[in-house]
Amino acid sequence: IACVQRHQPAVVLMDLSMPGMDGWEATRRIRSLKGPLANVPVLALTAHALPEIRARAESEGMQGYVTKPISRATLFDAIGRALAGDRRQAS
Repeated sequence: IACVQRHQPAVVLMDLSMPGMDGWEATRRIRSLKGPLANVPVLALTAHALPEIRARAESEGMQGYVTKPISRATLFDAIGRALAGDRRQAS
């Protein structure tokens, strides 16, 4: 959260399984920030390709979903769509 506030990125790549604070909670905290940072596109990065995880990512306010292993082309495509406001999911 502090990194997002300090660097004000154009997009956030969010691992869903992190120690201390998972990606779900981190995204909720980003969405609670004041100003334009609350709307920064967040892309979920996960090894879980289940439809319910994908649906949760969208309901939690993430703009994209990329499953591991991640190819460069898939990641760049997902980033481009998120920056353009396209909410279709990558896999």
